[in-house]
Amino acid sequence: MKGSLPSWKYEFIVIGSLCAAWGIVLFLFLPDSPVTAPILTARERRVAVERLRKNQTGIENKHLKRYQIFEAITDPKTFLFFLIAMLHNTPNGGIR
Repeated sequence: MKGSLPSWKYEFIVIGSLCAAWGIVLFLFLPDSPVTAPILTARERRVAVERLRKNQTGIENKHLKRYQIFEAITDPKTFLFFLIAMLHNTPNGGIR
């Protein structure tokens, strides 16, 4: 590609635009829970909610509990994910 920008920057512009457009589409049309999914019938909604109940994931919970914070802090997997993310992103912002 020829233009005012280097050719490699156009790839990021095109892919970034596609990702942003897809994000807007998902925000507008993707339901936030099985209960509000318009494509499901009443029976399919019940089945989806029962599946979530069986997995003990729930539909919606906006309350943060103290034991959840303590569990996240003391969980080794959470600590390792945090450590990996910090080490992985150090070259992105910490080095000039």
